Amino acid sequence: MILALLLGTLVAPQDTGRLSLHDAVAAAIGSYPAVAVAQAQVDQAEANIGVARAALAPDVRLDASLMRYQEPMIVYPLHSLNLISPPVFDRTLVQPGVSVSYTLYDFGARAARIVAAGAQHDAAMTGVDATVQQVVARTAEAYLRVLASRDRMAAGDQDVAAVRAEVDRARKRFDAGKAAQVEVLRAEAELQRALADDLTSVDDLDLAERQLALVTGLPVHSVHGARLVALRLTDATLAADTADSGRAALVARALSHNPDAVAAEDRARAARATASAARAMASPKIQASGAYLSPGSINGNFHPDWQVGVMMSYALFTGGATSSAVNAADAIARAATQTVRLAQLTAVSAVDQALATLHDAHARVSALESAEARSAEVVRIEALSRDVGEGTQTDYLTATADLLRTRVTLIDARHAEVLARIDLAAITGELSPEWLDRTVEPQP
Repeated sequence: MILALLLGTLVAPQDTGRLSLHDAVAAAIGSYPAVAVAQAQVDQAEANIGVARAALAPDVRLDASLMRYQEPMIVYPLHSLNLISPPVFDRTLVQPGVSVSYTLYDFGARAARIVAAGAQHDAAMTGVDATVQQVVARTAEAYLRVLASRDRMAAGDQDVAAVRAEVDRARKRFDAGKAAQVEVLRAEAELQRALADDLTSVDDLDLAERQLALVTGLPVHSVHGARLVALRLTDATLAADTADSGRAALVARALSHNPDAVAAEDRARAARATASAARAMASPKIQASGAYLSPGSINGNFHPDWQVGVMMSYALFTGGATSSAVNAADAIARAATQTVRLAQLTAVSAVDQALATLHDAHARVSALESAEARSAEVVRIEALSRDVGEGTQTDYLTATADLLRTRVTLIDARHAEVLARIDLAAITGELSPEWLDRTVEPQP
């Protein structure tokens, strides 16, 4: 699945001037270093499995030695004494040979190491999924931040245009002798406030675009010139659902699929297997061995010889090293088990936090959409009242500023709702490019 996902990220978008969330996520997965690091850890874990499994095979070695002695030494072992053919002596001895050893029984030490290596590999695979989800979430957050910054700038531009129009109106009225200079000064002061806010929006947008470029690996200028797609949730049912059954389903999924909890369980399984291997080291080990040797001298006189046998080794006293190693492995296993529980508690807490944020953002969006419509109507009425002499410029400027604040708050709430849903998917282990395509759609 991971390989297919990474290959899918190599597909380039067709419209080079348009940057969708899907394209941004694909670019981030294909270029962000954390994904490559996680994949390298999987490769390392696979190699460790190979090392652990190799212990099940015989150990075959080719040995050779060349020794020079002060006094002549017997060239090959003396298996029997033959007075008619005395043994050969030489000062320079040569001994090539092949030896084979195989562990017949080790009380499960090798099997436990294989289980531990496999569990570490599973944890590494989960780490890749977790890293991909983190990159997807970070990219979505950066993408939404750019969208929000651009929307806030657009709202600010509308505010500047409205206040600038009021400045022009006040000046004309002052020039015609129909208004006091204070109206001009008040409108100009409000314009400077709006322009200052606009400059802040420009800086926020520049920072947001740089963050998006950083996580996706795209040039800043291409992000700056790209057309981003406004987003919304395809289904807001979950955002509006406050029933306990919905939370229970999310908690159950988080407990079984949360990447941190799953990886913690894999590591706990590896720790338990490592503890089993440590206990097995305190038991005897039975090995079979054999060798084919051909000792001789630098002058020849080689004498082929072979040997086979069975050996048992058991450490009677190690100064407490063996028992200490077992105690340490058991302690690590106990800590790993509690780490699983901690990860699960953290996931449940994160579900509650994300749900609260999602519900709050959804409610705020509904309320602020109504507030925006009413604020826009207040601005229209205040403008009419001002024009017919029944209202004041102050009331109109106040209404304009209130409309801007409402719009900015609505922008933030809309993006917070989408981001909270993405965060919830990451907590429950659902987040992926495919999930984004199903759950987040372009806003018409």
